[in-house]
Amino acid sequence: MKVARAGDVIQLTPGTYSDIQLYNIKIAGNVTITSADPNHEAVLTGLITNQVSGLTFKDLTFFVDPAKTDGAYQIMSSSNLTFDNLNVHGSMDNNAQNDKQGLLILNSKNITVSDSEFQQLSYGVTHLNSQGITVTDSFFHDVRTGGVRGGGSSQVTITDNQFRDFHPLDWDHPDAIQFWTTEVKNSASDIVVTGNVIMRGGGSPIQGVFMRDEQGIYPYKNVTISDNLIVGSLYNGIAVGHGENVKVTNNVVVGLTDQESWISVSTSTGVSVTGNQATRYNYTDNTKQTDSNNVTVAYATDGGKALLQAWTASHSDEPVSTMANFATAADTAQRAIDALRAEVVTVMGTEGVDNLYSNATRNTLMKAGGGNDLLFGGGTGNNTLVGGAGDDTYFVKTGKETIVEDAGGGTDQVVSSVNHTLAANVENLRMEGAANVGTGNALANRIQGADNNDTISGLGGNDVLQGEGGNDSLSGGDGDDTIYAGAGNDTIDGGAGVEVISGGLGNDLISGGAGNDTIQGDAGADTLSGGAGMDIFIFGPSDLGSVDRITDFSSADKDKVSLGAIDANTLKAGDQAFSYIGSAAFHNVAGELRFEVVNGSGALLGDTNGDGVADIKIWIDGVKSMTTADIWL
Repeated sequence: MKVARAGDVIQLTPGTYSDIQLYNIKIAGNVTITSADPNHEAVLTGLITNQVSGLTFKDLTFFVDPAKTDGAYQIMSSSNLTFDNLNVHGSMDNNAQNDKQGLLILNSKNITVSDSEFQQLSYGVTHLNSQGITVTDSFFHDVRTGGVRGGGSSQVTITDNQFRDFHPLDWDHPDAIQFWTTEVKNSASDIVVTGNVIMRGGGSPIQGVFMRDEQGIYPYKNVTISDNLIVGSLYNGIAVGHGENVKVTNNVVVGLTDQESWISVSTSTGVSVTGNQATRYNYTDNTKQTDSNNVTVAYATDGGKALLQAWTASHSDEPVSTMANFATAADTAQRAIDALRAEVVTVMGTEGVDNLYSNATRNTLMKAGGGNDLLFGGGTGNNTLVGGAGDDTYFVKTGKETIVEDAGGGTDQVVSSVNHTLAANVENLRMEGAANVGTGNALANRIQGADNNDTISGLGGNDVLQGEGGNDSLSGGDGDDTIYAGAGNDTIDGGAGVEVISGGLGNDLISGGAGNDTIQGDAGADTLSGGAGMDIFIFGPSDLGSVDRITDFSSADKDKVSLGAIDANTLKAGDQAFSYIGSAAFHNVAGELRFEVVNGSGALLGDTNGDGVADIKIWIDGVKSMTTADIWL
């Protein structure tokens, strides 16, 4: 090396070159060190450079011997070095967890790693307190915990690399690309991370691009993270913590079904997050933030294969063979998720009161035993919840829960945030969140809707249905049901049996169905139909000021209009009954009730304050006369 000059090429014959150390070599230009035969690369077992510049290492194998001390390849206080088309690997025993780190760059400047492969290593490339670091067109796979990582370095460009199949230990902080400020003395600046593909493949979930200021005083300045595809990462697909002038644009960050993944920017200023696709976005304590044209997308169910195909179609410069391997890796990731989910985890309760939870990613068989237990569904698996004896409560989160309850096993309840039909032997249902369809069974159910536009069906049994808020549709089905519609413009069908129906607030459409029904419209302009049987239509103070309608009043069926809940004379103390005056006109006397026919239908009119104007109005279709036998005054 002492006689090498700019433009020279040093060719290494096939063989092993152990522990090369280069000190104080300054080339005014460039000297290339390469293999004489690219088909039989020279193998280095170590390389230390100190105060070296102007070299290119090309078409070589860097073997990292796991039996030796860590740090076999160190670039220290050097500059203008290029590492091109290298094969950097460890033991090659298919276990990256017993290997050492690859290339370590310390206090150096203008170092480029290109078109290289890193595998069977603890870390790929580590840079510390350096400038002008470029890692491009390289492939990192079967690595333990870190692809490209470092702290205190500026002018760092990480572009067009591929990362997959990482195998971290339990205590590792696994990242494809990571920046930190631990033990640094200044802010890192001018960082560009673009065009990289990061996929889980057959490995464990890892974080994609992770930047955090651990000291809290050295923000990352001028950061651009763009046009990256990150699929199946561990929580932080992209995370920037404490930055200035941060641009996160046109990235695709999508989780797989077993693990959340998101774009996160926190404690930063001058933030632009635009044109991204992600399964979630987290923003905390940022200032001067622009957030536009971002799309929230669903989790990938194919390991990310479709996303990869779309990416490849729009990035024609990506190596075809590498992308094909990534497609196979996507299939591997999904098979692993499916296989893990198919494994059944059994969760056992006791004879006491238990709180039992489904596994986050696997199918769960939950057996509560005795006691008044709480059984929580959820996760990504198919879960079977067995309550046993006692008054149990089941929490349904995904709709993939199957509830098994024995006859006579207590009075049980389901709390569901998705649409739900009660299983056999379960009595009660409470809907919440996004749930808007609730269906009972043959038992006497109590079903309570959420504040949505709910569809609630009691089916058989003597049910109690509560619509709560929203414009609900409630159907009692067979049995003697009690229905409270609640607020909103509701539609109620009592079905067969003897029903008690209250419309609540809103303009309701109520049908009692067969049987002797008691129907109260409550506030709003309600339309009431009793159906077959002897029906009672109840009116109270909340009906004053609105006009209700009865569509099928029948004296022959002994239907009744009940006005007993209304004080007929507001000028007099106490609760007064109406005085029926037939078809006569009002006499300006409080408490009069009259009937008139308009266009072939009847109108029941009541004056409660003696001003001669009806305060309560009830239209009664097709009825031309009424007597006191039809009215409870």
